Amino acid sequence: MLFRITASVVLAALGIASPWLVHDWMEWQEHRTSVAAKEPEMAAPVHSFIRRSREGVAIPDAAPEIERGGNAPIETSLPRADSTSASRSFPMANQTVRIIEGLMSRPFSQGGKDIASLFQRSGVPESERSRLAREETAPALDEAMGKLGLRLGDPIFLRIFKESAEIEVWACTDQGRDFRLFRIYRFEDGGNPGPKEKPGDGCTPEGFYYVSASRLLPDRAAGLALDLGFPNASDKYRGASEAECLITSGGRRDGSFLLEAGKMDEIYTLAHAAIAGGQKFFRVHVFPFRMTDKRMDAEWKAQGKWIDYWVNLKEGYDFFENAHFPPDVGIQGERYAFSIR
Repeated sequence: MLFRITASVVLAALGIASPWLVHDWMEWQEHRTSVAAKEPEMAAPVHSFIRRSREGVAIPDAAPEIERGGNAPIETSLPRADSTSASRSFPMANQTVRIIEGLMSRPFSQGGKDIASLFQRSGVPESERSRLAREETAPALDEAMGKLGLRLGDPIFLRIFKESAEIEVWACTDQGRDFRLFRIYRFEDGGNPGPKEKPGDGCTPEGFYYVSASRLLPDRAAGLALDLGFPNASDKYRGASEAECLITSGGRRDGSFLLEAGKMDEIYTLAHAAIAGGQKFFRVHVFPFRMTDKRMDAEWKAQGKWIDYWVNLKEGYDFFENAHFPPDVGIQGERYAFSIR
């Protein structure tokens, strides 16, 4: 009797799961054979103001290759996505996991011992300040991520919107590109619209940046910080001056995004955990505002100083809105070019 009941349950489960597994297999086959054909659809906006801005402008087909030197990428281009963030997602299987999680009394989280082990093997330098922040925030962050089918240490991606003073933290499982919004943090002030050009201009950066292990700053006296790596090659092409532009809680700094200490502790812990979990770097996209078609139409009609630059930024904004994973970003002159592997 027990054998028949067990066999019936197993067969029923296979019957329910098989269409989903076939769906994922077919999707993987489609992705493997047609990713190049999908790239323009995913990356290129079709809105009229984008088409108008492109008249007479040659857009490169793919981002230039990475140049590396020492322990960090040389910023003649932004780095390509690593294998963790570029792996393929299986939405139906992920949905199954999330349904199972919803039926369980406790989400899939790592537990205190595993969290400590994650940070111990990271090789990222720590200070007393960062250690205390990690010990205070990591268990609650892991529990909250577990409710979304995520784990502390999964790859992350940040979007910053200056006008609304918001930092979005997205995360994905190590199986795929399907980034999910985890939390939104508010910072003090995004400064004036437009990219930063020189000290004292009242602006913060706008563009596409990344944070690697060497840009985690745990021992600044003023507080924990993430260094955006400003100026990047595009900023330098426009003649931007050197400036330390950070995401931080430590005092007012020209060109930095300032948060309350508790919020910065959480963002820093998420960043540290992602690097410890194997993500070589995570991307930070900074926009002047939410670059919706309606808002960009208004900016196009106004023809402000930065409209051409913002049209280029919107290409990257639209890519993530359409695909839910950040594109590879290359820099050719002042322009950003977007591609997928």
